[in-house]
Amino acid sequence: MHESGCAVQDAINKGQLEADVYGSYLKLLREQRRFAIHAEDKKRMNKQAGKISREAQQHRNKYKN
Repeated sequence: MHESGCAVQDAINKGQLEADVYGSYLKLLREQRRFAIHAEDKKRMNKQAGKISREAQQHRNKYKN
């Protein structure tokens, strides 16, 4: 997030924005990205668990008699 001519960096340099506030913002962005990855993994795992459950139910129904 360090581009040349960045208005945020200019604001930090001029004292209009505290570096700690910007650092907190960057930390929140990192946490948000990490959460999004975990949500995708959770969705994938739930899909796999549903498939296993359906297969088990089909197997039970097949040999129910």
